[in-house]
Amino acid sequence: MKNILKLFVPPLTSIPVQELSAFSFEIIGDIAIVKMPQTDKSKGKIIGEALLRDLRQIRVVLAQKGPIGGEFRIREMEHLAGEARTTTVHKEYGCSFLIDLSGVYFSPRLSTERIRVADLVKPGEYVLNMFAGVAPFSILIAKKQPHCRIVEVELNEVAHSLARENAVRNKVSGRIEQIHGDTRRVLEGIQGKFDRVLVPLPERSFEFLESAITSIKRQGGWIHLYVHIHGRSNADAIESAKIRVEEPLRERGSLRYSRVVKGIGPGWYQIVTDLEIYPTERA
Repeated sequence: MKNILKLFVPPLTSIPVQELSAFSFEIIGDIAIVKMPQTDKSKGKIIGEALLRDLRQIRVVLAQKGPIGGEFRIREMEHLAGEARTTTVHKEYGCSFLIDLSGVYFSPRLSTERIRVADLVKPGEYVLNMFAGVAPFSILIAKKQPHCRIVEVELNEVAHSLARENAVRNKVSGRIEQIHGDTRRVLEGIQGKFDRVLVPLPERSFEFLESAITSIKRQGGWIHLYVHIHGRSNADAIESAKIRVEEPLRERGSLRYSRVVKGIGPGWYQIVTDLEIYPTERA
C-alpha cells in the first residue's frame, strides 16, 4: 500500500503529520481503498477528497474498516468520497477484471505473481487453480499461453459469477473450465491429472497442500503455494515457510523457489513457494 503522508502533507495540514503516517491506501481500478487504524469519518472525508482531487484516475474512495476476514476474505468498507459504488474494472497486463469489492477479495499487489506464474506455464499444460476468485490468475495464464487447459474452482458465488463474466470479457472462456463448488469435493474426481496447481489461499493453504500434491499427474509437475507466515524478518519468514513444506513433501518433491510477496501486518508475511513434485516412479 502507498503511504498517504508522502503524497498529501500540504493539502492535509488539518491532520497532524504523526497521524497521517498511520494512513495508507491501495488502488483497484478507479477505487482507492484507505486503510485507517480506526474509523474516523472526519479525517477519512478529508483524505478521500484529497485523493479524488490529486489522483485523476480515482472516482471512488472507500475506507477499509477492519482486517480482511470471513470465509471469503471480504473487507468491510465505508464510503468516504466520490461515487457511491463498490464495483470497478481493474486492468493489468492487457487483461481487465470486473470486481465488486463488497462481495469478493482482490489484491493488485499480486499482479507481479500473476504474470510470473503465467510466464512459467508451457504449451499443453493442464493447470488447476484451486481458489479462483474473480479469475485473475487463470485469465492471465490463458491469455499468455493459449495452448493450455485450465480448471478453476471457486466456492464464493459472487466471485464465481464475476469470474465467468471476466473470462468472456477477456475472450478466454473456451479455455477455462470454471467450477462453482467446494475445492475438496471437486478434487475427489480429478486427482492425478495436472501439470501445475495453484493454491492462492494463503490463510489456509497448508490444509490443501496434500490435495494439491495428489492432484499432480504421475509424471510430476509444479505447485505454487501461497502462505501466511510469522517471522522476525523477510529471511526468517521464508525459512519458516520452507520448514513447513518439508514434511508434507517428504521424498515426493522439493522446494525450488520462494520469496516474500508482501507484508500483511507487523511480523506477518505472505510467501510464495514453488514446489516441484517428482514423478511417482522416483518417489
